[in-house]
Amino acid sequence: MLPALDEATYAFDPELVSAREEDFDWQMAYVARRFQPVSCVQVADAINTGKRLPKSALMVTFDDGFSDNYEVAFPILRRHAVPALFFLSTGYIGTDRVFWFDWLVYVLLRTTAGEIRLDDLGLTIDLGASVADRRAAALKFLRALKRTPESLRLQVLDRLDQAAGVVLSAADKWQSTAMTWEHVREMSAAGMEFGSHTVSHPILSTITDPAALREELEVSKATIERETGRPSIALAYPVGGRNAYDSRVVDAVARAGYQFAFSYERGVNGLAARDRYHLKRLRVERDTTRNLFRTLLELPEMFGRP
Repeated sequence: MLPALDEATYAFDPELVSAREEDFDWQMAYVARRFQPVSCVQVADAINTGKRLPKSALMVTFDDGFSDNYEVAFPILRRHAVPALFFLSTGYIGTDRVFWFDWLVYVLLRTTAGEIRLDDLGLTIDLGASVADRRAAALKFLRALKRTPESLRLQVLDRLDQAAGVVLSAADKWQSTAMTWEHVREMSAAGMEFGSHTVSHPILSTITDPAALREELEVSKATIERETGRPSIALAYPVGGRNAYDSRVVDAVARAGYQFAFSYERGVNGLAARDRYHLKRLRVERDTTRNLFRTLLELPEMFGRP
């Protein structure tokens, strides 16, 4: 979430920018006026007890833990008295690391190479000359990595890092930083809630080692609870599409103590207990107009069924 976005000069992935500041302000004013935002705890209580939520219940969620959640979104949410649930990839919070998917885009935009050869994936990517060409190449690369076993994905990213010879500049870094734990604690004290988005943002279905999967789920949960002093009861699956999690992952999520989990599949939710680890969301992206936002919220059945 940025005050403005110039894609020609933006050094990372613009698809990760869900709204401009002025649009988000308008969206939250609309939510506060027309709906009843509910908390993570309220949703858990409804799922566990069958208690009904308000007819106009709505939950606002954020993924990853970018610093703009604190710098831009948090003041707007407070101004409109809208609570929100932030899913954190805890291995990035309070560090100077760039999220791996944003780093990949940065590398392909900044490298002087004309192509990237990835023998491990059987893939050669022609980067092209224009920013648009390189963004398209990055998208192709990301799609391939999201289907790659976790151990191989890490190897490929490491080799790309070495081959591309790109160093993150201080001038660019501010555009893709994570929140600090001080930010998280301040937001928590103000009533915002925090769930897990794992430790390192892997695609969970690609992790074959049960111990590694357990660590991603349990360590992130424990870290959030230690830093905020509050239970962390919800998880959002990284990437969140149909291939990002499976029954094995769902079982591990339940064993780790999460009461429910969100995908990034489009739709609205019933509150049957069987659905608690398959909750859907209505996506709000940077190209979501105000008219479309109204329609998403007023007529959600047009965009998915419970």
